Amino acid sequence: MVVVDDLRAARLTAVVACEEEMFDAYTAAFELAVVNHLADLETIRNLVQSQIDAEPARGAAGARCEKAMSNGTFRPARDETTCNEGLCCGAARIPQDMATMIIETCQPVETTEFNWAPPRAGMATSPPATDPYPFTCISGAKQLAAAASALATAVYMLA
Repeated sequence: MVVVDDLRAARLTAVVACEEEMFDAYTAAFELAVVNHLADLETIRNLVQSQIDAEPARGAAGARCEKAMSNGTFRPARDETTCNEGLCCGAARIPQDMATMIIETCQPVETTEFNWAPPRAGMATSPPATDPYPFTCISGAKQLAAAASALATAVYMLA
């Protein structure tokens, strides 16, 4: 029985040594993961702050120019001064699964494409790639509607 007891003791010693080695490896991997996670969070924080800092002023190229919603936000209405001189308020239609998203921004009048990127995925440390979408100025639509209304009024008055 002494041999069996010696073998059991040797086995127990080997199991404990193996468990300690695996726990040490797990602890080292966990500590490295925590350090990497904290570094990723700092990178993401800097990325978000740089996007906030790069946001254009109202009326500048790239600024949003959607028509004001009537939900009590009191955003300024879109008018001739919505975009700065040489820019137009235009729209790009971006398909999203079964729907279409419309982004309205101030862009140079000659712009025909708008580069849009989807939102950054959670814990992604770099911004997603942008894709070009057709862009059309919509600022002149108000003047076109006014001209069409004037023409209709003139035709009505002549009849």
